Amino acid sequence: MSTKILTKTVVSKWIYSVLENEYTMTIYPNTREISEKDIRILKDAGWRMVFLEGKIIITSRDPLSIAKLAVKMERKGYFVDID
Repeated sequence: MSTKILTKTVVSKWIYSVLENEYTMTIYPNTREISEKDIRILKDAGWRMVFLEGKIIITSRDPLSIAKLAVKMERKGYFVDID
C-alpha cells in the first residue's frame, strides 16, 4: 500500500466543493417533546434553523459540524434524519 500526498490546490478545491453543498438535518421528538432549553442552545450556537410542527430543521454548509450535532441530539434522545 502506498501513501500519496495531495497538493494543497487539490485539497482546497475538494474542500470548497464540499462546502458549496447545503446539508439539512431534521430533529424529531422521540419519547418527549423538544425542550425549550435544547432550542435555546441551538439558537445560541448560531445554527440556521426552522421550528415547524414540533420538529426542527437545521441547514448548514459544514458536513462535519452537522454530523457532530446529529450525534449529540441522538444522545439526548431525539430522532435525527440527515438529508
